[in-house]
Amino acid sequence: MALSKCKVRSSECRIDVPEALKKAREKVIRLSQTDIVKFIENFVYFEDKSDDGGVCLFKLWKEQKEAVLSIDENKKTVILKARQLGFSWLVCAYAVTKMVANPGYRVIILSQGEKEAKELIRRAGVVILPRMSFLIGDGGIAKINSKAEKVEIVHHDGQKSVMEAFATSGDGGRGFTGDLLIFDEWATHSYAERTYTAAYPTINRKNGGKFIGLSTMERGTLFEDIVVNYETKGFNRIFIPWYADPSRDAKWYAETVEAMGKDKTLQEYPATVEEALTIPGGSFFPEFDTSVHVVAPMESEERKRLVYYQSIDYGLDMLSVKWISVDEKGVCRVFRELDCPDLIVSEAAREIRRYWEEEGKPKAVFAPPDMWNRETSTGRSRFDLFRENGVVLIKSSNDIAAGCAALKELLYHEDGKAPRLLFERGSAEMCSYSLSKIQKDKKRPDIYAKEPHSLTHSVDALRYFAVMYIQKTPEEVVANKAALHYRQQMRYRRGR
Repeated sequence: MALSKCKVRSSECRIDVPEALKKAREKVIRLSQTDIVKFIENFVYFEDKSDDGGVCLFKLWKEQKEAVLSIDENKKTVILKARQLGFSWLVCAYAVTKMVANPGYRVIILSQGEKEAKELIRRAGVVILPRMSFLIGDGGIAKINSKAEKVEIVHHDGQKSVMEAFATSGDGGRGFTGDLLIFDEWATHSYAERTYTAAYPTINRKNGGKFIGLSTMERGTLFEDIVVNYETKGFNRIFIPWYADPSRDAKWYAETVEAMGKDKTLQEYPATVEEALTIPGGSFFPEFDTSVHVVAPMESEERKRLVYYQSIDYGLDMLSVKWISVDEKGVCRVFRELDCPDLIVSEAAREIRRYWEEEGKPKAVFAPPDMWNRETSTGRSRFDLFRENGVVLIKSSNDIAAGCAALKELLYHEDGKAPRLLFERGSAEMCSYSLSKIQKDKKRPDIYAKEPHSLTHSVDALRYFAVMYIQKTPEEVVANKAALHYRQQMRYRRGR
């Protein structure tokens, strides 16, 4: 009797499990569409690298919650952050949430290298999505596919939400159509401006598409430019300080400074945007001071009485030309500059000669030694090609350390004593910008860094002039020009 009552009671309390699961899945899908923060905190997992970590639910700090909502409200967001605050995980979680919520949603991630790109796919495909397998079925999604190069969420209507990651290149992201474009560690990207220009149109739609660029700070980069000028460039800016992690306190920060030094700590763990924008250890040219080195233009007639030189750095990626006058006291002035990409030699020669009728010919056109390297197929050098196009080059020194030291000497100034190298306002903006931004090489402190490469063209051109100027006076250079030219012609003829 008791048993039959139990059977009746069991029959009366029976639950339709498939229907309950369907409703639960529908509820979770709606949550991904309506409350991103709540969805992430309840259904997204991440790898916690702390001592007692492991894979655990992503419980967001205050700054992380605010950042997610800010990202969702804006089309273009730039995130400047301190190190190890979980923001790559956060952006990945945001992307996965959007993929769950929107059938056919496409995420494109660009990272510095292939290894970094695959790591973000691993986070989505190995850590986050497998723990959402309960959503597979009626009311949820149809399937989750995970591969090394991409992850997919297949919805019941057949549409696929896809996340793909690529290493940066000049054309990275071109040709795709996306809903969310993420540049991870943006400041480290090679060809950052070209890549951004190529990739941004993939999400540039009036009523859709988002861009997120996040990184720690690297000076002189496109990332820095956007962080500083975010309003004029139409970006939403988010800054995350080192203390956003509740586990970090004043004691932790003091121990970090002790271990890393103040400069490195400011770079990796800034407390303010201003700290993030400091240059660790100073720029390579701390001698350069806009208030001292940038001066009003000289009258044209007065300058025409002075000796002037041109100094160039040339490659197909960029022609950089500096016009530099030298007065009777040995003070040098950059009074004109040109920075122009994608010029063949004949076009570059034409640009170098452009003002010769107006200014007169320069006393010398200095160029790097690699212009004399002969092509294997033709036996001719770029020096030969420039010569045939009316520009005879004078070989400068390629001793980078000596050139850097010479340029520092020209920039040096002290109280009551003016520098020997000046830049005319409005005529040498790229020189001023590059000198103020370029940093020390991390392995060789006696030379400047070659990345970001966009900063080096102007500085290289100045260096080729400076090393010749310091090694020889302008009069000696002029006096020796004929002999140099004769020797070059002899080498040219022997080469033929």
